[in-house]
Amino acid sequence: PAGDISINASGLLNLQGISAQNQTLPGQPVISRGLITQTFNGRGANIVISAKNFVADNSTGVITSTFGPALGGNISLTTDTAQILGGSPYGAKSLGSLILATTAGAGNAGTINFSGRELYIDRGGFLISATFGQGDGGDVFVNFTKIKLVGGIPLFDQNTFVPSAIASTSAAGGKGGLLDIRAEELNITDGARVDASALSNGGSGSIKIVANK
Repeated sequence: PAGDISINASGLLNLQGISAQNQTLPGQPVISRGLITQTFNGRGANIVISAKNFVADNSTGVITSTFGPALGGNISLTTDTAQILGGSPYGAKSLGSLILATTAGAGNAGTINFSGRELYIDRGGFLISATFGQGDGGDVFVNFTKIKLVGGIPLFDQNTFVPSAIASTSAAGGKGGLLDIRAEELNITDGARVDASALSNGGSGSIKIVANK
C-alpha cells in the first residue's frame, strides 16, 4: 500500500492549476495538477487535509484513483471555508477544479468526507465520485453550515455547458456511490447541479439531502 498524504495548514491552503507560466495550447494534453494519488495493485493512498481556508482554482484538484483491483484512497478534507472554482483561462478547453475519487478498474473508488462552515463551488467546479470500470464509486459525505453551488463553464463551444456540481457518476459497470449532503442552508443556482447519474449499465447512486433551507 502507498503512504498517505497529510496536510495541516493553520491558514490558507491555495491550490492553483494552469497559470500564464504553465499554460496549455490547443492540441496539448491537460495534465492533472494538484494533490494526486494513484494505485494499480496495492491499496491506494489516502489524502487527509485540515486547513482554515481551502481554495482550488484554475483546473487543479485533489484526486485519488485506482486503475486495477485495489481499493482507491479516501479523501478527508476539514476546513472553515472552502472554494472549488473553475477552469483556467490559460488551459485549452480545461475542466474546472475538482475534488475527485475515481476508479477505472475492478477496485472500488475511495470515499470523500468534506466538512466545514462554508462551501462555495462556482465556474464548473466539481466535488465528485466516479466509476469508469467494474468497481463501484465511493460515497460522498458533505457536511457544511452553508453550501452554495453556482453556474458552470462553457466547454469546447458555447453550446456545451459544464455545470458546477456535487455529483456521483457511473460510466461503466460499477455502481455509483451515495451522495449524503447536510447543511443548514443549501443554494443551487444558475445551472449548477446535485447529480447522481448512470451513463451505462452500472446503476446510479442515491442522493440524501438534509437541509433547513
